[in-house]
Amino acid sequence: MKKLIWFGFFGSLMVLGSCSKEFKRDNPNDVNNPNGYKGAIAFSKATITNDYSDGNINTHNGQVNLYENIQFKVAIKNPGLKTITNVKAVMMEPSRGAESLTVDGTSPNGEVDLSFPDIDPGKVATCNELIDFKVSPDIQDNEKIIFTINLQDANGDNVTDTFSFKVYHFTPKYNFSLLQPQLLSSDQFDGAIRANAYIKVGLTIQNSTGYYAGNIGCDFTYSNSQIYNLSPNPLGFGPVGANSPSNQATIDILIQFGVPGGTNIPVSMKLTDDYGNSWPVSFYIPVVN
Repeated sequence: MKKLIWFGFFGSLMVLGSCSKEFKRDNPNDVNNPNGYKGAIAFSKATITNDYSDGNINTHNGQVNLYENIQFKVAIKNPGLKTITNVKAVMMEPSRGAESLTVDGTSPNGEVDLSFPDIDPGKVATCNELIDFKVSPDIQDNEKIIFTINLQDANGDNVTDTFSFKVYHFTPKYNFSLLQPQLLSSDQFDGAIRANAYIKVGLTIQNSTGYYAGNIGCDFTYSNSQIYNLSPNPLGFGPVGANSPSNQATIDILIQFGVPGGTNIPVSMKLTDDYGNSWPVSFYIPVVN
């Protein structure tokens, strides 16, 4: 009986000793963990708290999409045996894929400083700050925006890790319309539009949806018997904000000689976006005698 009791007690000691060594390991060659604590502080996860367009329309899909604004927080874990205190982190701004990075509304200079509450053993804590960035057009669908983060605590533990956000394909349901074209100039003596006139026309499109639209362009179709030349074709409007008009774009048009007064010359436009969507719009050029 004594041997049985003594063996059980010895077995318990062996398990405890093994567990202790797992969390405290002497390894002077571990430059990321100079005190030799295996996993005394570790990155846990980055969680998206909000994703929205420039029009503040929250998509609530929990994904990172091109041109979106992303808000997130970082969590770290304590797999060690003691509470870790005074936890700080420095997060590096990604080399691509993210722009307009802010922390609690303040723009950092290449680095993001984060702070955390004290973390009990086996627990996870989230940073006190809210991080915000805009997905920039220098990255494509299915690529990853990579962040590097360096963690430090009061014991001098120092761990560097990386995390990333995958950019998912998302096609907003845009709706564009053409605002009233403006005659900017005519080479006719009274500024009218006649046969053989050279005119400049200003075009503006309206984005009536709550999503930012990048690089909207258009192709023109017209009758060569009525218009001698229209340029530039294709035409670019550039980015268009949510629920906003575009910047005005200008085209030059030379009316064919012999077009009779009273003619309304039709011009068709096909608007296109970065996602391959297209919208047909059109306008008329009224010719007078």
